[in-house]
Parts: sequence; structure tokens; C-alpha cells
Amino acid sequence: MKNRLILNTISNYIGVFWMGGGILILYPIYIKILGSEQWGVVSACISIQAMLMILDAGFAQIMPRDIAFSQIDGQENSVYKSYFLFYLFVSIIGCVSLFFFSGWLSTHWFQAGEYSNELEVIIKITSIQFLFQFLNNVNIGYWNGIQNQKITNISQVFFFTLKHVSALLVLLIYPYGIIYITVFTIYTFIEFSSNFIFIRLRNKVFICVDRVTIFKAWHIVRDNYRFSLGVIIGVCVSQLDRFLFSRQLTLKEYGVYIIVVQLGLSFLQLQYPVMKAITPALSARINDSIFNVVPLKYMLFLAVFTILPILITSFFSYDILLFWTNNQYIADMGHSALSLICLSVILSLPYGFVYADLIRKRKGSVILISNVASIFFMLIYFYCFADKGNIISGGVLWLIYSITSLTIGLIGLKIKK
Repeated sequence: MKNRLILNTISNYIGVFWMGGGILILYPIYIKILGSEQWGVVSACISIQAMLMILDAGFAQIMPRDIAFSQIDGQENSVYKSYFLFYLFVSIIGCVSLFFFSGWLSTHWFQAGEYSNELEVIIKITSIQFLFQFLNNVNIGYWNGIQNQKITNISQVFFFTLKHVSALLVLLIYPYGIIYITVFTIYTFIEFSSNFIFIRLRNKVFICVDRVTIFKAWHIVRDNYRFSLGVIIGVCVSQLDRFLFSRQLTLKEYGVYIIVVQLGLSFLQLQYPVMKAITPALSARINDSIFNVVPLKYMLFLAVFTILPILITSFFSYDILLFWTNNQYIADMGHSALSLICLSVILSLPYGFVYADLIRKRKGSVILISNVASIFFMLIYFYCFADKGNIISGGVLWLIYSITSLTIGLIGLKIKK
């Protein structure tokens, strides 16, 4: 079990370093090719997709647990079919809603100005990309659940590389945001289709809508509604800074904030390989302590390994932003917010282990309470104390979220259910 945990963690880290490192290299190139305004349009669509992850409602985290548990009696394929039905229903709702609200978003929400018509078209294309990207979460959740995360990482790394190489080549000829989104939409469809067919043929999973599958899908929602509600609010909190600033900043300023946030998210992703590996491992040993499944030395090593580069970035945020983007405007505007975001990420690292244990112990109410408290404190700060035109306020919002989540999560683990 521990060998598989370590192998999955290594595999996950290879995937994260390839994709996270790729983003850090590619985003400055995209800014240079597209320019600040076109990059702002792309940033708006990236934010919309991230905000739409609220529709996942935490099922991407629950599914690996349920798949791992169902392997005991050989029911993992049945669980996969039930989750697929749920994701299909939700993805269609999200796609159709975004398509029809694209005009309102481009003219009444984002400060797009002369780019509002172009943004509307790009948002409509983004709605199609969301449909297949959201559905692909079922395939990833299945592989993570059976603890075959090597396949997950191979698929994600391959299509990540294919998307960005293709986008760069086309953008060199046609440097427009709509080209970027269109290329990604095409390859997202290919990615979902390939993964779906692979699982269907290799594991002999045949998707059919029958009473049993519908009944099981309903039970998944019913049994996890408290956890899902907590995660929905959690996604709202995690996207709250981008949501609030999308209304306050111009597309050019918003593009700067997205760059800063992306660097913070790249550091945050350093803990995801561990969480992906330990969640199904914990679920398979429901009665064991987390320290029996995940050795303390393993936790400490990963903590030190991830904290050091984040601390360096926090202390030298201006120089790193300037070196990374080669853009004085981005460095001047974003370095203070980046320092605070890095401190927030450091606090989120121990919370990752707490969160995994809360999922294992089905303490969805604790996650719900922590997220409600976080959104309450963040909104009070933003509307009562924050400088809404300065993106450093976004860094403060990140800190409030991390401190609140860690504090309430630790208290929740101590309380017997």
C-alpha cells in the first residue's frame, strides 16, 4: 500500500512539474504574442471556466473515494457509470447556461469596452470547451480511484503539451484570443473522447441510462449533499477574488491579476499530487489513523520540499515577476499581492492533510462551516476595508481564506462525529 502511495505521488509530481512548469514558461510568451488587451480577453475566459467548477460540487474529490471503496466488491464500473450520468447532466446545464448568458457577461459584467463583441463570441466557444473538460473529470476520477494515477498523468501531460504547442504555432500566425480558445476547445474534445473510449474498451464499461444507474446517481447526490454544499461554497470562496475583481478592474488590469494568481496556483498545485495519492489510500483503510497510512516523515519531507521555493518567491516577488514576465507594469502592479498569496499557500499546505482526513471521515459539515465562515470574513474585508482598485487586496483575501480554513479544519478533526 505504501509503495503504491509513493509511486502515485511521484507520478503525480512529474505531471504537476511538467504542466505547472509549462504554464510558468508559456504565460509570459502568450502575453508577448497576444498583447495586454487580448491576454485580458483570454484571462476573462480562463476565470469563467474556473468559476464554473462550482458545478462539480466536490464530486471530483468524492469519486476516487467511492471508486476505491467499491473495488472491495468489484462494483467500481457501476460507480463510474453513475458518476458519468451525473456529470453529463450537469455539464449540459453549464454549457447551455454559459452560451446564452455570454452576451450579458461580455457587456454588463466584464469591463471589456471595445472588446465586448469579441469576448461574447469567445465565451460561447468556451461553453463548448467546458462541456468536454467537465465530463473528462469522470475519467480522471476513475483512474485516481483505482489508484492507477500513472495513466491519468500520462493523459494529462500528453494533451497539455499538444494543446499548448498547437496554440503557440497558430498564434504566431494569428495572434488573437479567439484562436487560443478555439484550439483548446478542439483538443479538449479529443482528450475527453480518447479517455472515455480507453476506459470503455479496457475496463469493459458500457454507459447506459437505466433505472439502476439513475437510482445510484441519485444516491450519490443524496449521501453527499452536505459535503457538496460545503465544496460549492468552497469553490465560491476560492474564486471570490477573481469574481470580485472581474467587476472592478479593466481587462488589462485583470490580466495582470490573473498572471499573479496563476503563479500562486502553481505553488498550490505542489500539494495536489499528495492529496490525489492519499485520498483513495485513506479510503481503503477507513479505520486507520492518517499517520498509519501516511508516515510523518513523508509529510515533513513534502512540507519542506514545497515551502522553500514559495518562501523565496514571497521575499523576492518583484524580481521574480520582472524576470518571469519581462514586463515592468506587471511587476510594479502585482508583486505585493504575490507575496501575500505565497504566504497563503504555505498555510494551505498543512490544511491539505486536514482536508483529506475530513473527506475520509465524512465530516462534510466541518468543510461547510469553514467555507461559510471564510466567505463571510472575506466579504466583510472587501466591502468594508479593501482598496477595490488595488490587487493587493486579492492577496489579503487569500490569507483570510487559508487562516480560516486551517483553524476550523483542525478544530473539526478533534470533534468526534
